[in-house]
Amino acid sequence: MLKVENLKVYYFTRKGVVRAVDGVSFEVKRGENLGIAGESGCGKSTTGMAIMRLVEKPGRIVGGKILLDGEDLLQLDEETFRKEVRWKTISMVFQGAMNSLTPVYTVYQHFKETMKAHGVFENDDVAREITIRLLKKVGLPPRAADQYPHQLSGGQKQRVAIALALLLNPTYVIADEPTTALDVIVQAQIVNLLKEMKEKQGINLITISHDLGVLSALSDKLLIMYAGKVVEYGDAEKVLRNPAHPYTQLLIASTPRLRGKELKWIPGSPPDLRNPPEGCRFRPRCPFAFEKCKEEPPMKEVEHEHWASCWRI
Repeated sequence: MLKVENLKVYYFTRKGVVRAVDGVSFEVKRGENLGIAGESGCGKSTTGMAIMRLVEKPGRIVGGKILLDGEDLLQLDEETFRKEVRWKTISMVFQGAMNSLTPVYTVYQHFKETMKAHGVFENDDVAREITIRLLKKVGLPPRAADQYPHQLSGGQKQRVAIALALLLNPTYVIADEPTTALDVIVQAQIVNLLKEMKEKQGINLITISHDLGVLSALSDKLLIMYAGKVVEYGDAEKVLRNPAHPYTQLLIASTPRLRGKELKWIPGSPPDLRNPPEGCRFRPRCPFAFEKCKEEPPMKEVEHEHWASCWRI
């Protein structure tokens, strides 16, 4: 089990402390897949980077635990974490594949360097065989191994990033905005690829996205974040069919549909996380806010396997 407890990630800037992730908790059991949703700046990508221990300065993990089968990964020294956990147990498909690939390396060189960094490189023949096998698995031809990133389309680069994440047979894969900047046809292909990957290879997938359609297709559980906090969490179908928090309700209502209900939007803007609102952070934008909302609401059970943080529950 991967369990995150009261995780806090702050950015210490000249203008103040940005509380990007402020007390986030969730768990992913073996065989489960988690989706993390929310507006840009809500802390969902920072949560993924914190699990990988890749938060860059001026950011810092200032509190909480990240437990893998009971062991706190934040207590491991960097060398042990890099050799035993990062990429071997937990890997990541980074946001913007075109930015995560080195432009002067061929696709094969990316795989080769990753193998060398983790001490599993034997020789070029074996490494090339592994590379081609993984490329075929994600729907790319063998010739892609000798191509540079600029010779690939956006969808092909995303497939390379997914293949790299699978290289060392991890248990958990974090996919950060895996369909962003791709056209709808390629988006569908990537979603199908990820579904096939988790079903056939038994990988636990943590998908980070603002697209609820993508998350509904890939997730067993859904975590809704707003301004660094978890506002709703639970069984994905229950959260989407019976949203309890006003933010989740508005987020779903603002999702475009071909037919049906009128498209809505969420009024206002997300708060400045250097000085967030007291109590519920969604209070200034919430159509149902009342005096009690000036106190931070606890996470309450809405129904079995479904929780939300709102005084109206």
